[in-house]
Amino acid sequence: MFISSILPISMLLFACLSTAVVVRRSIQSIPSTPIATGKPQTSSPPVARFLFRARVLVDANSEALRMCSEIPTSRFDWEALHKVLSTKFPDFPGTKGAAQDRDLTVLKSGNPDDASTITLDQWNDVARITIAPDGAPDSARRTAILQAMFQSPNPIWKVTSEETVTWRNSAYKSLGATLGFCADTQHLFDTSGLKP
Repeated sequence: MFISSILPISMLLFACLSTAVVVRRSIQSIPSTPIATGKPQTSSPPVARFLFRARVLVDANSEALRMCSEIPTSRFDWEALHKVLSTKFPDFPGTKGAAQDRDLTVLKSGNPDDASTITLDQWNDVARITIAPDGAPDSARRTAILQAMFQSPNPIWKVTSEETVTWRNSAYKSLGATLGFCADTQHLFDTSGLKP
């Protein structure tokens, strides 16, 4: 009886740990894309990054601020961004909001000759928008991996060298709730012996 009840849990733990190892190796293989510094970039076009909280712009990099300065409005908020982006990206939402705990959406330009993308990452009342122009390096690959991590049915999480969980997907939170753990403060798995 004991063996038959522990077998499904063991299989689940093995699948979760295997997924975590694969995702970690995938993330480590992606070169990091630096945030635009305001200096002209010669190798690739600048990427604009916006951060909204409760539909109000709270942070932006230099390329995003340049875009804001070109828009004649007294207050740059979600509606102003929607007005500008919906012409090039018809699927850009008019209202901010995540359909789940965390929602990651990638939009492509409505023009088939334009490879620009928007990555819309939303959770609670926060939205992070990244606009990668045509020719931005590795944006499609990075976005695909992020989307796979967020939407994976397997628990995926990131820990620091001190074993503090810094990020987890909704499957990790759901498993923690099912097992009676508080996924925000308690570890679901002992990974102290695992090193990449």
